[in-house]
Amino acid sequence: MAEVREFDTVMEDRPVLYAADRPKLLAICVTTFQRPMMLRKCLVHLAKIRVPEHLDVALFVVDNDAEGSAREAFRTSRVADHLDAAYLIESERGLGQVRNRCLEAAIGRGAQLMAFIDDDEFPSETWLVEMVATMDRYSAQIVQGPVASIPWETADDMDLTSVTPNRQRKTGTEIRHARANNVLFDLTLPVTEGLRFDPFFRFVPGEDHDFFDRLGKLSGTAPVWCASGLVYELVPEERRCLRNRLKRSYLGAAANVLKFRRHHSAITTTGFYINRASVKAVTGAAKLLFGLVTSKKRTITGLRDLASAAGYVAGMAGKYKESYRELDGA
Repeated sequence: MAEVREFDTVMEDRPVLYAADRPKLLAICVTTFQRPMMLRKCLVHLAKIRVPEHLDVALFVVDNDAEGSAREAFRTSRVADHLDAAYLIESERGLGQVRNRCLEAAIGRGAQLMAFIDDDEFPSETWLVEMVATMDRYSAQIVQGPVASIPWETADDMDLTSVTPNRQRKTGTEIRHARANNVLFDLTLPVTEGLRFDPFFRFVPGEDHDFFDRLGKLSGTAPVWCASGLVYELVPEERRCLRNRLKRSYLGAAANVLKFRRHHSAITTTGFYINRASVKAVTGAAKLLFGLVTSKKRTITGLRDLASAAGYVAGMAGKYKESYRELDGA
């Protein structure tokens, strides 16, 4: 039987690293594909972030469009006036492919730390300072920060101090998986072990979970949560509708099966996800029925659990949708 670890537990403080032991260069990487308006907002805010005093920062914007559709957004954002910034093109389409180009760029510059933020997000002013402080405080290999979703159409008029993150945990909490939408990690093992994103994940999500799961296994550590390392996600109206939310739950569950299958046998995968699908189906149905007489929020949660159960079944049957071929955003 596979070992089971307990997660979501707060770690005790570990010794803070001395300044001499800290890396000198941190690379921030943003991957993008045909979302110039969102990217420009992301870069404008990156130009305003506070940088830890003991670190130099380099920014890499890697465009996965061979035509270079993000070049003008990079230029007009004027981010290069404030940070050491470079615009690169990765002409081979794919999630794993473009993230590996980021890794090569960062390692090529001699970076010891690397952060990812998505092109449809923008950081709070203290984002990087808080993420680095958490990494130092807990001697963490991987630090994950929260994401707060806001409507794309009204983002400029919002009071961001009133926005609540999608998920709330205490800083120092160990989590099961890390995602590339707001993450900071140490590059030592990617350099020494040649660890890279799996190019198998071209248009199916999961390349980030897979990479950080392997990085965590190599380092013998779990990702650590940084509650104050906040970024904001710009969500268009079409992405906020219930149909789209159910679709994302379904596709995400199917992708999880695919990711698991990359490292386990078909029998192990089926046994593991039959149990998960059953639990999701039962709990989803219960939440749905209870929600019909209590709250709309609980009803939606039940529907999303049922969509996930269906996604697990589809994944076990080998049915996946290459959802990242489709453009999502502006």
